[in-house]
Amino acid sequence: MRYYARYENGVLYSVGIGLDGMEITKEEYENLSNEIREKATFVNQLYYGEITIGNVPSEWQDEIQRRVDERVAAEGEASEQDIPAEEALAIILGGEI
Repeated sequence: MRYYARYENGVLYSVGIGLDGMEITKEEYENLSNEIREKATFVNQLYYGEITIGNVPSEWQDEIQRRVDERVAAEGEASEQDIPAEEALAIILGGEI
């Protein structure tokens, strides 16, 4: 099995199994996958107020705070959009307008 990591501008973009990206070892793949899950957990916990930024490892604090800020901004933009009642119902029911 071939494991890969793909970086863009020095930032990890994706990890996976297959022919994409730079080949890495299974151990590197598992370590990166665990780090991704751990960071996602921190983002969720910080977003919901379960932890403070001080509970996040210092080397991850800027990234985690930026991701929470992006989430808040995206949700604010979404809540500002007016959707007609018919369209909202169609979205909820999975049908067409």
